[in-house]
Amino acid sequence: MNGNLQESYAKYYNDNLNDIIKDSTLNKQTLLGSIYIIAKYINSDSLLKAQFQQMFVNQDSDFVLIPRVGMNKIILGDTTDLAMKFNKLKIFYREGLNTTGWWNKYAIINLKYKDQIVCTKK
Repeated sequence: MNGNLQESYAKYYNDNLNDIIKDSTLNKQTLLGSIYIIAKYINSDSLLKAQFQQMFVNQDSDFVLIPRVGMNKIILGDTTDLAMKFNKLKIFYREGLNTTGWWNKYAIINLKYKDQIVCTKK
């Protein structure tokens, strides 16, 4: 995890992971909580776990995923509707990129908008 990380983590140094997980405020309203939510979701899905190797926060405070294969970036935005965003991505991979073969055509695949995927060509 890297990028535009403006939140101080010092206040969490004395907490153990179980305390952090139980803290609903942390899990929903902080950068650390959002990182945890996204990482936990990715780790729970074998396809996503195999697909992504890096996550960072861009200048707009959007979470961006870097896949292990390919030269594109996946913009998630925030953790809102995370399951829907990843489902859209899987459908796009399966029905879009697999059928067209355009795996390296797009520099950015943006999932942060509701009910759509916005791609930027290389």
